[in-house]
Amino acid sequence: MNRVPDIAISVPLDFELEGTSEERSTKVHKYICSFIAMLGGFLQLKQGAKNESLFNTNYPAMVSLIIALTAYIGSLIGSRILHVQARPNSYLAESIINKISLLLGILVLILEVVILVPGLGLVAGFFWVVWFVKVVVEYACEYLKTLDENAVASVLHTFRKLKDFLNMIIRHFTTKPKEETDDPTSHSYTSMSIYNDRPPTLLPNITAAQHPVALLHSQDHISGSQNEHSTKVHKYICSLIAMLGGFLQLKQGARNESLFNTDYPVMVSLIVTLIAYIGSLIGSIILHVQARPNSDLAESIINKISLLLGTLALILEVVILVPGLGLVAGFFWVVWFVKIVVEYTCEYLKALYKNAVASVVHSFGKLRDYLNMIIRRFATKPKEQTNELPQVTSTKV
Repeated sequence: MNRVPDIAISVPLDFELEGTSEERSTKVHKYICSFIAMLGGFLQLKQGAKNESLFNTNYPAMVSLIIALTAYIGSLIGSRILHVQARPNSYLAESIINKISLLLGILVLILEVVILVPGLGLVAGFFWVVWFVKVVVEYACEYLKTLDENAVASVLHTFRKLKDFLNMIIRHFTTKPKEETDDPTSHSYTSMSIYNDRPPTLLPNITAAQHPVALLHSQDHISGSQNEHSTKVHKYICSLIAMLGGFLQLKQGARNESLFNTDYPVMVSLIVTLIAYIGSLIGSIILHVQARPNSDLAESIINKISLLLGTLALILEVVILVPGLGLVAGFFWVVWFVKIVVEYTCEYLKALYKNAVASVVHSFGKLRDYLNMIIRRFATKPKEQTNELPQVTSTKV
């Protein structure tokens, strides 16, 4: 009998498709960042060697450019955070924030073109506004459609429950009650027959996803993806630090007075923060390579510290470029810093409390065992001793 050969057909899974779209989105944003850096070089060429900075001649456009650039990198970081968390209802939010990041990236490019070639920039800005309105209308229609579907589903579910309840009441009053017998053996027989009809369950059903080895592999995969996305977040932060550094050169221009004279405390704080930020990144890499048993909490703390220091460096650059915006961002950074300190402090105190309670319980358990041993020693009766003298046999020589 000829056997039909087995043909393996590979169907792409959901996460593979998501990975492909994520790779394409990452490439698009790489091209946008490269183009932003290129146009930043042309901004320096336009300023040239004149004493007046672009922050004096095109102050509104420059401030809008810095705000859009900061929001663009922030949206990229937000999309990474949402992708790492992977909550059940985060797909729509992740799609929206990806579209927002794309809009902000294009807006940054258009603002640079507005400074370089105002006419071309205004035309591109008009098309950007049309695209923005189109995106807003699309997501608003999708959101309203989702709300309508949920409302209709909830109404249908309510009416279905009401119909079942009314049918149950009607059946209760129309059906005659069955005659009840007082013979207890019948109930026991029926109950035993019900239990005998069920197949015996000796072992619990363990799926492949619940296997310990599969769980370990999934945890390793999750930790690896988190490290990868954390690396991407820091790449975005470093790129934005470099871009804003170029704008610092534009603000200073060719004047004789340096930024170290006009903004000395902020410049020194920026350099110290950058050194600490790079040191924290190196420390996190060293902890990840060593992979000691108790290094998970330390690695988490140093990753959070590096993220705080990176955002602080960005805020200090914004303080130099646009002082008002930088002070507002600094206020939110302080709130975030306090929140993180409180979270880790509560976690540390909780761990200390659990360890103290466990040690006290262990000590009382040992004391109880020792007291029980003493009580058993004195409570047991000693063996009966006879008062008879030992018999001595005399032998005559």
